[in-house]
Amino acid sequence: MAGVPGPAQHDGTRLADALRAGDVIALTEVYDAYAPRLYDYCHGLLRDRVEAAGALRNVIIAAREHIDRLTEPERLRGWLYAIARKECMRRRDSPNRHTGQEAPEADDRLDGERLARREERRMLAHSALAALNGRQREAIDLLVRHDLDEVDMAGVFGMPLEETFALVEKAGEDLAAALHAVLVAQNHREDCDAVASLAGSWPLPPQAAASLVRHVPGCPVCRELRTPQVPPAGLLSVLPVAALPAELRLDVLTAATDEDRAGNRRAIAAWTGPFDEYGWPLPYEPAPARARERPPRRR
Repeated sequence: MAGVPGPAQHDGTRLADALRAGDVIALTEVYDAYAPRLYDYCHGLLRDRVEAAGALRNVIIAAREHIDRLTEPERLRGWLYAIARKECMRRRDSPNRHTGQEAPEADDRLDGERLARREERRMLAHSALAALNGRQREAIDLLVRHDLDEVDMAGVFGMPLEETFALVEKAGEDLAAALHAVLVAQNHREDCDAVASLAGSWPLPPQAAASLVRHVPGCPVCRELRTPQVPPAGLLSVLPVAALPAELRLDVLTAATDEDRAGNRRAIAAWTGPFDEYGWPLPYEPAPARARERPPRRR
């Protein structure tokens, strides 16, 4: 992700311990370290800058209120993503949510030629990702663009670790097959009438992308074609990154520390529960489903 500091630059254990000690400066460090990526992740789930900003604010508040629950402080970053996902799922379930106000893209300051090349690569990426289901796309995004490992992702999704490994492996295989099929359509559509009919518009819609993936291995012409190898990191690196609003920093940190907002913070903290035995929030469940039996623990 362009312009966003990498997670290796930040010490999750130190920040988690400082938050536990009530260090207000540590809260500022947590925001500066993780807010850009968390905001982009929330925006990807909510597709609205107002909702993404509200979600990020609640994540920082909930993290400060619940930091004592986290039994693995070195997993602070993944834990923040788990809180963020639950908050975003809660917001998506609200009939009063904002919609249609997408955030501007982070400015990479590319010239015209490089912008055109990036746009071409984006259409390729969107077409390949369209063939995956929503959970697979999110898993690939968390793994590649947000640098989470499978243990963190198990906590984010609330899944057993074995299922998370299987999800990541299958998503990678399906993305490779989709990318190959899309490259066939992009570079060899004149060689096969079926491909030409499926690739009528770019980026490919989900149904056309899925049909193309099914077609290529069984076609005597298409299955013999060779395409260049494109690593997932290179493919996803061209996707848009939601620009974190500069004014959001003061708003979030004020909401998280102002004494007059203590009651509001308690309400926000309550939305984050319940938690598992490691202090990670259990997945969001719509209100009618909460009375059902809880799923097995994730680890």
